[in-house]
Amino acid sequence: QGIPGTYSVRYAVENQDRSVHMVIGCDFSASQPGSFTDSVHFVDVLSQCTESRDATATMFVLNTHGQGKYECLWRNGTSIVGNHYFENGQYWGAVKYELLQPTTCDQGIPGTYSVRYAVENQDRSVHMVIGCDFSASQPGSFTDSVHFVDVLSQCTES
Repeated sequence: QGIPGTYSVRYAVENQDRSVHMVIGCDFSASQPGSFTDSVHFVDVLSQCTESRDATATMFVLNTHGQGKYECLWRNGTSIVGNHYFENGQYWGAVKYELLQPTTCDQGIPGTYSVRYAVENQDRSVHMVIGCDFSASQPGSFTDSVHFVDVLSQCTES
């Protein structure tokens, strides 16, 4: 996908680069240190980004600069551009993330996997497919994404 890297941050209403950068990790974590940490989401984009100005959105980030705030985003060359919204969905303004330093990632996870649950002791007829964007699906069963952020809050069993 070519997205991981460090980006300058510019909100159109402020008309200047912010002093803190956006960092997108190989796991598609997204953060502006001291402001927020989330993930770049690629699944159900049009469910989150419903405004006509976001018709070309291919990703979004949640809780940007506050609980419930979000940004609908898409690539424009090596930059990521889009729109910032308040928690009530009210438009705040355009945002541009300009690539400063790309990050090279080991893409060792994407692929097609057989699925076997121990209690069934046999392979399922549907495979798990993990895309280069870390989308995850079992066709006919579910579509989501592989999550790398805040894993311990979801996986509490020892």
